[in-house]
Amino acid sequence: MEVSSLNHEQKKFELVILSSGKLDLTLRPKAFLLNSVVVSSERYNNVSGSQMGFENIAVKDIKSIPMVLGEGDVLKVVQLLPGVQSVGEGSAGFNVRGSPADQNLFYIDNIPIYNTSHFLGFFSVFNSDAIRSFSILKSSIPANYGGRLASILEVQSKTGNRKKFSARGGISPITGNVMVEGPIVKEKASYLLSYRSTYSDWVLKLIKDENLQSSSARFADVLANVSVELNKNNQLKLLGYYSTDDTKLAGSFNYFYENKGASLNWRRFIKNKHSLDVDLVQYHYNSVTEDQQVESAAYLQKNSLDHTALNATLTVRPANRLTLLFGGNSNLYRLNKGSIAPIGTKSLIEGLQLGYEKGLESALFAHAEWQVSPALSVHAGIRYNVFNYLGPAEIFEYEALQVKDANSITDTLVYRENENIVTYKDPDFRVASRFTVLPGLSLKFSYNRLHQYLFLLSNTVALAPSDRWKLVDPNIKPMKGDQFSIGGYANLWNNRFEVSAETYYKKVENQVEFRDGANLLISEVPEWDILPGRLNAYGVEVMIKNTGRPEWLVELYLLKIQCGGKQQDNRSTGEFWGTFSFQLRQTAFGKSGDQLPVYPAV
Repeated sequence: MEVSSLNHEQKKFELVILSSGKLDLTLRPKAFLLNSVVVSSERYNNVSGSQMGFENIAVKDIKSIPMVLGEGDVLKVVQLLPGVQSVGEGSAGFNVRGSPADQNLFYIDNIPIYNTSHFLGFFSVFNSDAIRSFSILKSSIPANYGGRLASILEVQSKTGNRKKFSARGGISPITGNVMVEGPIVKEKASYLLSYRSTYSDWVLKLIKDENLQSSSARFADVLANVSVELNKNNQLKLLGYYSTDDTKLAGSFNYFYENKGASLNWRRFIKNKHSLDVDLVQYHYNSVTEDQQVESAAYLQKNSLDHTALNATLTVRPANRLTLLFGGNSNLYRLNKGSIAPIGTKSLIEGLQLGYEKGLESALFAHAEWQVSPALSVHAGIRYNVFNYLGPAEIFEYEALQVKDANSITDTLVYRENENIVTYKDPDFRVASRFTVLPGLSLKFSYNRLHQYLFLLSNTVALAPSDRWKLVDPNIKPMKGDQFSIGGYANLWNNRFEVSAETYYKKVENQVEFRDGANLLISEVPEWDILPGRLNAYGVEVMIKNTGRPEWLVELYLLKIQCGGKQQDNRSTGEFWGTFSFQLRQTAFGKSGDQLPVYPAV
């Protein structure tokens, strides 16, 4: 007789039956090692979802790419996606579908981050150990997002373990990090604290170059959050974030900045299917640049930005196939446009205070997601933006149809504190649809209109430490962008491969460009150096992704950008062609289930 039971070793018994009776048998316990199981709510979202230009990046994807000096970097992963181009090695920022770097908006748990780089772009300010997920929206952007024309990049941080305390840490050639988490009240409240810092100066001391040996590069970032479940219907999450960077190159160039932010989120569940989210956010950014490379032009520059936000979103599900979003948000911007001071007695730079400016950006939105039938779904939304440029300020008026400069000024208007100077009211529209042609094959279309009221004063392709933010005003109009996208999506070979091909066309009006020779560092009247231009970008993005094992990721795309603007009576245009980009990544598994090394990208 063979006897078996779950989680026990099977055993054979030889029996001699002489009469009826009872026999107790004992089996030895046995543990079985099972392969991991992934449960996903978006397993077939490539075909069934209505969103286009959307990628959600998990932590395991961040850790699977080759690391930079031992650091897994979420922004390096983003730059491997189609349509995302780095502005250059060792430079901060990247371009999404041909748009400048200041048209991307970064969030970490609803806190906006205005500087996302450490050490002039080599590392990002996001510690991958404290990240739960990362998503990027390049098109089909829901109506609850606004304020940027190119993309929304959102980081979700981890929450602490509510059952037990744990700690982990590590070191790389240039950084060290530690993260601790645990319960405050078991099963009810938890905390998480993450800290990362560099000790890279010892690397610079080993290089046989006097300039580098006298340089230093220090950066750090801290993330802390507390999550509380008040009851089954109410949750609170408090997050604080801080990052800093202090770079000194050969004693002649120093750059320092800080990101400081905090957010409080309240989520309420209503009748187990509706929800209300309310966020209060405070953020501060300041930058200090010291340049002594040329004695006669040595200067010290400072500028800062404060961003206060209040957001509310009500999610209603009146039917199984219908989801509605209603809400509003308000953002108060307070900018210190900066000050410039000479360094040393030989500097010819004159001291200058550029003053302050303030603006209030508010919006109401409504968004609907409707599963019309198993084959057709539609997303549609509207967002109504109101931007108020506030005093105190002195505003110049100019002669009509003339170049804005000192010679065309007709009047000077003076406004008091918080007095409304100009109001821009602009509607945004969002439409997206998905039609399933065959099981595993769908066609998608999307259209976005967005407006942007904040931009960088920068006349370089790569972001520079001396760049500063500027609000639109009576003489600088908001940028308006329209983007059309259409694509095909398929899951092939029993859903083993995800294939997508998406083409898009983007046009931007009032694109901020700068006149030749503009010195934005000391520009007291920015409209004298700014030209309204137009941007046109179009391209095709193709991705083939293997969702099983081994894993392959292949990307191929071509990008062409046309941009032009008027400068007095002459029109300057340019065309920039991208290159074909091809990437191959494989993860192989042996028979025993042990993971083999990841092949490097090609």
